[in-house]
Amino acid sequence: GAPAMPPAAPDGAAPAACAPSCTGPARACAAKVVYSAEQLDVLALLFTLVKVAFVGGALALTDRLCGLLDAPHAASAVELHTTLVRNEAAYFGCVHQLLSKPHRPPAIEPRLASSAPLFLCGDSHCLSGAWRRLTLRGEQRLLHPLLVTGCKIWHLRPGSTFYPRMQFLATMRKLPPGAQVVMLFGEIDCREGLLVAVERCKYDS
Repeated sequence: GAPAMPPAAPDGAAPAACAPSCTGPARACAAKVVYSAEQLDVLALLFTLVKVAFVGGALALTDRLCGLLDAPHAASAVELHTTLVRNEAAYFGCVHQLLSKPHRPPAIEPRLASSAPLFLCGDSHCLSGAWRRLTLRGEQRLLHPLLVTGCKIWHLRPGSTFYPRMQFLATMRKLPPGAQVVMLFGEIDCREGLLVAVERCKYDS
């Protein structure tokens, strides 16, 4: 039969070179495109939907959404982490990997879904343990993520009005009485503003 034609660029997106490295039948010879600002915003909304669905425990829906968005994500001629939607793209990539073997959480059993969860509160770090089971003091518990974007110690300091602190306080208020929560405040890397603060002599010490 005739060779498959690469998909047309979305309305308003400029086509770029074909990507010879693409693999898989759905992405074979997929044309790269340069997304407009409006199209990047749409992608950001869809990536956020993936994040919300995963945090809410809708794993099957999240899996389907990832499958639908995989091609548009890969089609960008520009690395999405260099655009204004880098945070949304990063969450999409994180969730996509967590739903891939061997990282995929097992299906949520009804009996565990109705039992007292063990909450994980933190930034994207809390997603890696989300919806997995563990045995605590002889009882099986389901790890329930409480995602607070930007949940860094610096952002949660007293007097801060930055949105991560407001989201953290709102999340804590919604916890049921007697809830058990594992707090993930530690940061796995140096704060990105460290070198800039030193260069500008922002602090005395």
